[in-house]
Amino acid sequence: MEIIKLLYFSLRKNGVLQLLIAVFTFFSLIFLITLLRFSRHHDQLLNDISERNEFFENVQVFHLTDGHGGFFYGAEVHEEPIFLQADGLERMKEFHYNLRLSNEFYVASAHTGMFLEIDASQFLGGEAFHFGYEWGLTGPLADGRGNYFYQIKAASLDYAAWNLSSMEMKHGRAFQAEDFSLFSGRIPIILGYQYANYYEIGDLITMYFLAFQFDFEVIGILAENQRLFNEVTGTYLDYSILKPLISFGNPLNEEERRFQSIYYNNKSLSAYIFVDDTPEAVNQMHNIIYTAAAHLNIPYSFSMTDHTFVLHGEMVNLIHHHTGVIHRLLINSILLIALIILFLSTIKYHRQKSVYQVHALLGISKSKQWLALLLENLIFNGLTVFIALYYSVFYSGIMYTSYQRAFFSTYDISRWPIFWEAVIFDSFSFYHLSLQPALSYSLFLLLVSIIYPTIKIHQLYKGVRSK
Repeated sequence: MEIIKLLYFSLRKNGVLQLLIAVFTFFSLIFLITLLRFSRHHDQLLNDISERNEFFENVQVFHLTDGHGGFFYGAEVHEEPIFLQADGLERMKEFHYNLRLSNEFYVASAHTGMFLEIDASQFLGGEAFHFGYEWGLTGPLADGRGNYFYQIKAASLDYAAWNLSSMEMKHGRAFQAEDFSLFSGRIPIILGYQYANYYEIGDLITMYFLAFQFDFEVIGILAENQRLFNEVTGTYLDYSILKPLISFGNPLNEEERRFQSIYYNNKSLSAYIFVDDTPEAVNQMHNIIYTAAAHLNIPYSFSMTDHTFVLHGEMVNLIHHHTGVIHRLLINSILLIALIILFLSTIKYHRQKSVYQVHALLGISKSKQWLALLLENLIFNGLTVFIALYYSVFYSGIMYTSYQRAFFSTYDISRWPIFWEAVIFDSFSFYHLSLQPALSYSLFLLLVSIIYPTIKIHQLYKGVRSK
C-alpha cells in the first residue's frame, strides 16, 4: 500500500516529465531499429556484391523465364498449357536437353520460394520452417478430408547451380553428380542449419512434391547462413530443405506425365544463363535459344540480371561511403538521448525531493522508495518499449509492409506469435534483423533514468540517520 502511495505522489508531481522520458525513449528506439536494419541490409548487400564481382567477372547473366510470366502456357495465351498438350512433355525435355547441350554458354537452374508438403504428424521441425511463416502463416493446413499437413520451405537446384553456390556443410556430405541423375526411388536432400536439432544423416522423410509422394533421404546439413546465388542477394537456407533437380524416365501414366511436364517447365524456364561478356557471345546465345524454342513452340523471355545488379551495386557503394557517418550518428544519438533522460531524471528527483524526505522521516524504508521508483520507470519504460517494438515490426515498414498487414487481416492471422518470435527469438531469417539490441538499449535507458534518483535517495537516508 505504501508503494502504491509513493507511485501516486510521484506521478502526480512528475507525470509530464515521465511522459517526456517515455517519448524520448520511443523515438530513440525507432531510430536505433531503423539504423540496425539499414546497417544489416547494407552489410548483406556489400557482401553479395563482393562475392558476385569476384565470381561473375567477365560474364553476363540472363534469367530465362516463362514467356507469359507464369507457368505452363503455350506460345499463345489462349492455347492449352504445355502440360496438357499431347507432346508437351517431350517438347520440354528436348528443350531442356538443348539448353544443356550447348557449349556457347553455361546454364544453371535454381528455384527458391517453393515448398514441399508433409503430414502434420510426421514433421519434427518448428513453425519457422513453414512456408509463408514470415507472412504470419502458422499451424497446419487441411485438405478437406480430415488430413492435416505442413508446407515446408524448400529450394531446388541442378548440379551447375550447386557448384556455383559453394556451400559449406555442418554434417554429412555435399551433393555429388550422381545425386542429380535419373530418379531411382529416393531423392537425396540437404537440410538447412536449423534442422540440426530435429533430423540426422540417413533419416528418411516422406513428403509430397507437386502433389506426388516421394521418399527423401537426408545426406547432409548445411552450415549456418549458407545461400543460393541470386541476381541481387542470396537466399539464406537455414530454415529450408535443399533438393536436387533430378531427371525422370518415361512416365507410366497420365498423372506422371502431367507432373513431369510441370517439373521440366520449371527446370528449363527458370534458368540462369552465363555467357561471355562480348556482343558476339551474347548474340550467339540468343540465336541458339530462339531457334530451339521456336522449333519446339516453347514460350520464353529474358531478363538481364546484370542491369539490376549494377543498379544495386551503385546504390550500395554510395551508401558505403556514408556508413561511417551513419554509425557515428547512431553513437552520438544514443549518448545524447541518454544525457537528456539523465537530465530529466535529475529534475524529477529535485521536484520530488521533499516527498522523499517526508517519507524518510515517517519511517518508510529506503528499499520501498527504491522499489516505487523502479516500478514507476518500469511501467513507463515497458509500455514505451512495447509500443516502439510493435510499431517497428508492423507499421514502420522495416519488417512488414501495409500489403502484408492486409494479408494478416484477410486471413485472420494473429500477430502475437509473429511479434514474439521477431522480438525474442529472431526467427525471421528472411529479414536477418534481431530486435534484441533494442531491448538491451531500452534496459540501458531504464538504468539511466533511475541511477541519479537512486544515488540521491541513498544519500538522503544517510543524512536522516546521521541526524
